[in-house]
Amino acid sequence: MKKIGQVLNAETGILANGFGLSYYIVLACAPALVFIPLSISAVFLLIWYLQVSRRLWAMGTLRIAREHRAAAAGKQDISHKIGLTL
Repeated sequence: MKKIGQVLNAETGILANGFGLSYYIVLACAPALVFIPLSISAVFLLIWYLQVSRRLWAMGTLRIAREHRAAAAGKQDISHKIGLTL
C-alpha cells in the first residue's frame, strides 16, 4: 500500500508540473487559452501538496514515537546522530 501511495504521489507531482510547463507552449501558440494549463496545474499541485504533507507528518510522528519508546525503555535513540533515516 505504501508503494502505491508513493507512485501516485510521484505521478501527481509530474502531472502538476507538466501542466505548469505547458503554459509556455500554450502562450506561444494560443495566448487566449493561457489560463487553462495553469488552472489544471493548480488542482494537481494542491493534491500533491496535501499528499506530501501527509507523508511528512507520518514520518515525523513515527520518529517521535520511536524516540518516546526508546526513552521509556531507558535507551537513547541515536539514529539522528549517526545519519540513519526512515
